[in-house]
Amino acid sequence: MRHIGSFLLGVLVGALTGSIFALLNAPYTGDETREKIIDASDDLRKNAQKRWSESQRSMEKSVDQWRDRIADGIQASSKQLEQTAKDLRKMASDRIAPR
Repeated sequence: MRHIGSFLLGVLVGALTGSIFALLNAPYTGDETREKIIDASDDLRKNAQKRWSESQRSMEKSVDQWRDRIADGIQASSKQLEQTAKDLRKMASDRIAPR
């Protein structure tokens, strides 16, 4: 039990010493530090919003390009299907028509 008390006293003294050292060697006052943290978080938020907007625009552009490609493919397939149907009708009429 005595060892636990000594350990806890050592932790307390170490934490107090570390806190005092940090306060004495801090490069900025508390207000300055808070202001820097607020500025950094604002910059981070703005950067994240900018990147989100850029990603969204890029995705919209990609979706539009794919939509156009698919529409072009459907149109080309439709034309090919119409031509094939036309050719089949002609072949059928040539075989059915008496010679």
